[in-house]
Amino acid sequence: MVSQTRNKIAGALAIGAIFVIIAHLIAAAGPAWSATPADRSVKYPQWYTGINEMNAAAKAGKYKDALAIAMRLSATPGIPPQKALEFHAGVVQYALIVKDYATAAAMVDRMLAVDEGYRAGVLKTCVFLAVLQNRMARAQECTALFVALRDAKRAN
Repeated sequence: MVSQTRNKIAGALAIGAIFVIIAHLIAAAGPAWSATPADRSVKYPQWYTGINEMNAAAKAGKYKDALAIAMRLSATPGIPPQKALEFHAGVVQYALIVKDYATAAAMVDRMLAVDEGYRAGVLKTCVFLAVLQNRMARAQECTALFVALRDAKRAN
């Protein structure tokens, strides 16, 4: 009876030791999915660090700087589409804040041309900017596009 208990305890200790050894080997090798080895610092793409710069400038109230960074980032190649939309919306937002309506209108036109973003919202912004710039023909054009979009949604 004592030897059976001793054998069970020895078996449990052996299994525990095996798990400890395996865990140690896995931890020493590092995960196979690691983007960078442990001895190197992480390097983010330029656009990722640009997001932080843009947000910091806006938070500090430096909207002209935030606009410049957003414009630089929107021209950077290799940006994922969802981030490009964020940069383009940032250009419009910061351009409106600093009253650079021409830049905001140009970015809205670009967003409309590639069908980027929430189309109804972009069309409303287009109307707003056209009125601010006293471009009534453009305001009517964007209004007509908005009405057509609204009517198409109602028909479905």
